[in-house]
Amino acid sequence: MTDGMWRGHLASWKHHATAITKGLTQRPCGGIFQDIVVNTRKDMKHVKDSKTGTGGEVIKLQTNHYQVTCGHEIAYKYNIDYQPDIKDMTIRTDLLLRHKSILGNCHIFDGNSLLLPRRLQHSEMELVSQTKSDGKVRIRIRLSSELHPNHPEWLRYYNILFSKLLKLNNLEEMESNPGDLRDLRNLLQASRMDIKRSYTTSILPYEKSLTLCADVTHRLLQKKTVLDLIREKNDKATKKEEVFEEVVGSIVYTTYNNKTYRIDDVNWEKKPQDTFEKFDGSQTTYIDYYRERYKTIITQPDQPLLMSLGKWKKGQMSTPHEPIFLVPQLCYLTGLARAVSENHSLMAQLTDRMRMSPVNRRITLNNFMKDIQTNQNIKNEFLQWKVTFDGNSLSVPGRVLSSVKLFQGARSYTVKPHLQNWLRNSKNIALHRAKSLDRWVVLHTRSCSSQVNRLVSTLDKVTEEMNIKMSRAARMVVCVLPDNGKQRYEEIKTFLCVEKPVPSQCVVASTLNNERNLTTIVTKIAQQMNCKMGGALWKVDTGVCRTMFIGIDCFHDIVSRQKSVAALVASTTEDLTTWHSQCLFQDTAEEIVNDLQSCLQAALNSWVANEKQKPQSVVVYRDGVGDGQLQALLEKEVRQFQKFFTSSIKLTFIVVKKRINTRFFVENGDKVTNPPSGTVVDQVVTRKEWYDFYIVSQTSNSGTVTPTHYNVIYDTNGLTPNQVQCLTYRLCHMYYNLPGIIRVPAPCHYAHKLAYFVGKSIHQKPASSLSDCLYYL
Repeated sequence: MTDGMWRGHLASWKHHATAITKGLTQRPCGGIFQDIVVNTRKDMKHVKDSKTGTGGEVIKLQTNHYQVTCGHEIAYKYNIDYQPDIKDMTIRTDLLLRHKSILGNCHIFDGNSLLLPRRLQHSEMELVSQTKSDGKVRIRIRLSSELHPNHPEWLRYYNILFSKLLKLNNLEEMESNPGDLRDLRNLLQASRMDIKRSYTTSILPYEKSLTLCADVTHRLLQKKTVLDLIREKNDKATKKEEVFEEVVGSIVYTTYNNKTYRIDDVNWEKKPQDTFEKFDGSQTTYIDYYRERYKTIITQPDQPLLMSLGKWKKGQMSTPHEPIFLVPQLCYLTGLARAVSENHSLMAQLTDRMRMSPVNRRITLNNFMKDIQTNQNIKNEFLQWKVTFDGNSLSVPGRVLSSVKLFQGARSYTVKPHLQNWLRNSKNIALHRAKSLDRWVVLHTRSCSSQVNRLVSTLDKVTEEMNIKMSRAARMVVCVLPDNGKQRYEEIKTFLCVEKPVPSQCVVASTLNNERNLTTIVTKIAQQMNCKMGGALWKVDTGVCRTMFIGIDCFHDIVSRQKSVAALVASTTEDLTTWHSQCLFQDTAEEIVNDLQSCLQAALNSWVANEKQKPQSVVVYRDGVGDGQLQALLEKEVRQFQKFFTSSIKLTFIVVKKRINTRFFVENGDKVTNPPSGTVVDQVVTRKEWYDFYIVSQTSNSGTVTPTHYNVIYDTNGLTPNQVQCLTYRLCHMYYNLPGIIRVPAPCHYAHKLAYFVGKSIHQKPASSLSDCLYYL
């Protein structure tokens, strides 16, 4: 194991009602529904008429998108308020829907507002409902707005209705293609684990129509509760500390309401027999509440309670969160059990099955849509809204871009994407820019002596062909470690990146015991060391001149919820082989970077020092932006770039999204496969308001490949679709930690690696003397 692999490795009714059903806040139309009204394409004249490229070989693709037809022309949104206020979503719904004679049977309620297909007799009215304890609740209904079918608010209601219907009709976790799922369960049975298959769905507008995008997801569950874990801890002196260490930051699953929660604390003072106040002023215990509400018996009254602050969304940590209290007995652990994670053979099989082959995914999704089509309850509900779903998936035209040529020293070779890896080509010829290992030192424990000798002797062999000159003597510190202990690694890296800054390479001794692959392993180590000292392995022809490429990403500590880290990595030579890195600490969960000027100045200084002139243009790849943050990105980050570079340097700003549910398939008769590397899609499932496209950059022989979505939100460079698509694909070949194609452009991934390394390992700003080398690989 080397550096690159290492890091892979209250008590009231208001509070508790949130614990059971999820807190309700007055929420405007947000998330992706907020982004789709941001028209970034209208200001880019060069793609006003068309954003479709022409380069590459045409290929026909199938998608996991299904056309949605809506016949209604207008709907009416009403705001709903309760006096006294009620937090419990189920009670709010029950009290409101007692008045169906006034509201009608066709409605969509989200807890705060109501969507109706017809206008009520009065724009404002007050209804009264009786509670079980003979209390009265006044419900005020006020007309808020009239909506058209493509309005983001209407779309949000459609998604709420669809998710609700899936749950009510047991389609949320139905077992389409049950044989495939049975095989997965058999694999996990001995490890006391189970797997749940569910479906991720969204109804959104694309180029020509609304579509339902459906995909398959899996959730691993342990057949072990948090209470079981607590009981396993026998040492009373360290019990609380051990439980805190294992539970806080983890995700638990509650079967009584089929929800997941992130645990933020263990409260040893609170117990299930404690009471809390309900909204009507009466008192009840957690034990009685669960028995009456969920018919669930809590058998151990002296167990502590778990606290969750609810789901954490990017850029929303300032939103107040009421604590949610959960009972350990009812919380099942999620994720991999240690027995599974340490079984490499089982992990390989599990990973392969969970990723699902293209053909299995297609079968499962087709069965899912067939059930949607034939379920009478779902059909009837949507027919009231004049909404129908096409059972056949959308087909889209794609194009496969040409293979990329790499330049390494005086040699060049064309990448064969289906081989996934070009190490065989690169290791036997001189690197593009080799750095001499003329001052370096190896640190190790006595127990690792034999592995160190093996490392040094193999380095002597592999470095000669790569033109890396070695001598024993430190511009590089190599640490051979007896194990992959996290604390030791973090202390070493902190010392060598902050206190005594020097490029360093950590290697776990057992990695060097693999005689069969030793040469390959040491070759990768040598290449990694070369990059950390400022060397370069290869380059590509980007097709643009005097252009600085910048990647930006952020790391958020979801376990301890410490300050977030923003990283900016910029190319500082025209050939894209030298990089400058900067990082900033921000408020917890803050995604938008507010102080880019100092980073940009440092990057520009480094470019000018290398090239003796300023760049003509800058291309930014921005990763990690959450749904609903597009407008904030334009107003804050893009504006900072505009202000810093002024009009003298052209700017292109591209938002990169990896976590998407869109999938593409190639169908040839009964055969369903992944699209080849270099496949571009810029029609049908893109948005007419955006200059966007998808690229499948990697070849995958197992599972279904996931495309990456790119959205050009600002462009004074005037890059054509062909230019920006080819450029983006080529940059996926420039990540020096892997002799292969990655999912995102290299500057993007370098920024991710830096933010993760600083946030996860050293927790403070690295020394500025390391800024011009890739020390964090």
